[in-house]
Amino acid sequence: MILILLRSLFRRKPIKLCLEEREDRGKDGKSGLSESLGLIDLLGYGVGCTVGAGIYSQIAIGAKEAGEEERQCCIKWEFFVMGITSTEHMLLF
Repeated sequence: MILILLRSLFRRKPIKLCLEEREDRGKDGKSGLSESLGLIDLLGYGVGCTVGAGIYSQIAIGAKEAGEEERQCCIKWEFFVMGITSTEHMLLF
């Protein structure tokens, strides 16, 4: 089960095949997904970036005001959350 999941996470598709599929999409008139971002997409991305930056800055402010033991715990959680969200962002794009 885990091996199947790992194989699906690290599978690769040849670039030549991607380029051929892209050319074929234009020939039959079916466009499928659009290759551009619209207003709603850009607004959502901007809001997400702003909220994310706000969360990270608040964690940094709290870590600065906390004591030494709390600061270490806070920084560990900050890096953990940042790692999870960065991984999710990488997999989505």
